[in-house]
Amino acid sequence: MKHICLILSILALISPLSAQEGQKGIKIEGNLYENESLGIKVRLTEGNWYYEDKSQGPASVIVLSNPEVEKFKFTIVMMPAVIGIKTAEDRDAQLSSFFGDKYKRVELGKGEIDNRETTVLVYDLVVADTLTTRVYTHVLVVGDNTYMMQISGPKDQWEAKYKQFESIFNYILFTERKPERKEVEIKKEEEEKQAGLTKNAKIIHHLIRIDVNPRSGEFKSSDKFTIRIIKDKIKEVEFLLSDLVIDSIKLGDENLSFSMVDYQETGRKKLTVNLPADYDSTTELTLNFSAHKSDYLFTAAGKLIAGYNILGQVREKSSYSSHVLYYPVDEDNDAAGEIWITVPSGYIAISVGKLVDVDSTEDKSIYHWKTDIAIPRILPFAFAVGEYEKYSATTKSGVPVEIYTWKVNEEHALRRLDLACDIIDFYNEIFGQFPFEKIAIIHVTPEKGIAGVSLPTMILLSDMFFTSDCSYEIIKEDVRKSFLGPLVLADEISHQWNAYAVAFPNELAEGMAQYTDALFAEHVGGKQVLKNHIKYHSSLYKAAIENNPDTPIASPEIYKTQAYQGIAFSKGALVLNMLRCVVGDSNFFAGMRHIFEEYSGKKAGYDDIKQAMEKFYGDSLG
Repeated sequence: MKHICLILSILALISPLSAQEGQKGIKIEGNLYENESLGIKVRLTEGNWYYEDKSQGPASVIVLSNPEVEKFKFTIVMMPAVIGIKTAEDRDAQLSSFFGDKYKRVELGKGEIDNRETTVLVYDLVVADTLTTRVYTHVLVVGDNTYMMQISGPKDQWEAKYKQFESIFNYILFTERKPERKEVEIKKEEEEKQAGLTKNAKIIHHLIRIDVNPRSGEFKSSDKFTIRIIKDKIKEVEFLLSDLVIDSIKLGDENLSFSMVDYQETGRKKLTVNLPADYDSTTELTLNFSAHKSDYLFTAAGKLIAGYNILGQVREKSSYSSHVLYYPVDEDNDAAGEIWITVPSGYIAISVGKLVDVDSTEDKSIYHWKTDIAIPRILPFAFAVGEYEKYSATTKSGVPVEIYTWKVNEEHALRRLDLACDIIDFYNEIFGQFPFEKIAIIHVTPEKGIAGVSLPTMILLSDMFFTSDCSYEIIKEDVRKSFLGPLVLADEISHQWNAYAVAFPNELAEGMAQYTDALFAEHVGGKQVLKNHIKYHSSLYKAAIENNPDTPIASPEIYKTQAYQGIAFSKGALVLNMLRCVVGDSNFFAGMRHIFEEYSGKKAGYDDIKQAMEKFYGDSLG
């Protein structure tokens, strides 16, 4: 999905990498920093101090720096306690899961700030081959909020420079909070408009070949794609592409000229291809595209809270691509296609649809995958490559399920295989028959950050999600922990229906996924577990809008507020639960099934859901 996982917004993973940033921020006059919305006063040491607001969603984050103590930062975080970080022990467990062997706890103990008892965590984090950051953190709960206050800086300078920051902890005061609502910035209509693609042609089929070299990071792609002209007298066509080096674009043997420019604020490019003549509507052309990337690594450098996410990488242990457009697509992105993936011997390559054939020689293998299902896609055809073991099963409803991971994780794979089968059979009852050729759940290891993303016929899960506790007991006992294990799988599987089989707007698909997670939790643990989930989402939603504007889920303003995820994910789940309460269980689930039968392979929106529910409810839901 466009937003990799709700977990990214609620983990509050404050990156010590911020200690290496060179920006000063806004200068603080004098040596007193006061923030009424956080309810904090901080008496700083002598020198010139600056602050940066790195807040996101329900988490408020302020970073203080002094250029005279280079690369050291003092960070204040305030976030709803419902998120689940209440003690240094919680923070320790979170960081250990996220960073693995790059994280090392140095000390865990108790402390005090403003006559309030705190828990203290000191840890080291490897942020580069030769660079380790040390972090000293106080954690405490005041009212309904958790506060984390930390000093971070290079470990090799810690003894010399830490003392210049340490005394700050002695001069922190909690004051009465006066939350300040940050209004959405409304731009003028002309400033808001950005040119989209000129829709004069439609891609109807892809024949893609890629060569993935995990040992060198090199990547090559070609796409023999067929387009249909949909207007008259067309001499150029436009597509979307990621930042690859294009080797050529041809029509037959003729080289075509082309240009690329940045596309809106998506990080993608608009590719304009000049055709050799004017073409009229219904004309079909086959273009041959060829490109490469010497080091295939595409990152989304998220904000301080969301972390650092990799959307595609080619690396020796784990290669994958989720959001990267490594071949041209149009805005509908609904063409069927085939993909041949060449990898070194010993590696397995997984992609969209069904495996047609594997052609192996002594030094390489070519995996041929194919899908004949033409649906609107939020994301492109994905791929994953690794020296994997494959574990497979078929659900009671006849859906092939595949798990790919390394041999050492066999136990985790088998547990997830059983769980995935149960989830799919449960969703088959709610939504109707699983819409694709198979579902492959693939363990990936990003170079940095985490991944949990659903793509047509594929789900990518990074270490934290793939090796966490995915037992049914977790679903019954702990809402927050269940999102790290069984429910992240339920969430991403649900998107096979509610983002791909039926192309809902992203914010609607996310809220629906959160509610179907809750439905599966109810299926496992009963009504009380459902109530726990609704209470949890209510807390997250209320926390998100405390300092940021609320909006209707369907409003375009949702993408302008820091409360986006609290509204789309949590409020979305709450509203669906309210709708169920209004229309009753039998009407709600009949309406839900009708939506997925009626709009399979199509786009659908809020009005379509309203009409489907009214069909069974028998009255207006306006």
